[in-house]
Amino acid sequence: MKSRMKSLQVVLGILALVPFLSTACVTPPKGIATIKGTEQEDIPVPRDFEFKESESPDLKGISEESRFRSWHGSYRGTGYVGDIASWYIGEMRKHGWRFKSRSEQVERRKLCFETQEEVSEIQI
Repeated sequence: MKSRMKSLQVVLGILALVPFLSTACVTPPKGIATIKGTEQEDIPVPRDFEFKESESPDLKGISEESRFRSWHGSYRGTGYVGDIASWYIGEMRKHGWRFKSRSEQVERRKLCFETQEEVSEIQI
């Protein structure tokens, strides 16, 4: 059963240099378009979601040879939690991310994705 449509906040996070291996198949729902030019080019956001805030930690202490990315951002929009979660699973795959895991609480989802060198957590 779908939860009622409501205002959703999507919190996106990326942490680099943590390799894992995993795959999954989920078909995203139709009708959710992707925004162009998001804060992180490889992290999709539903088109009607509005950017709220972002932060990146001060990484001055990390050497230039190290490849490291850390980012936290928030977007707000409306929709069904389950539909948005399914959309992210399909769209992240198109951007080179593999679905790793999902955890659920009442009307909340946390999705984890990975590439060869990065992990990303999306909270809906």
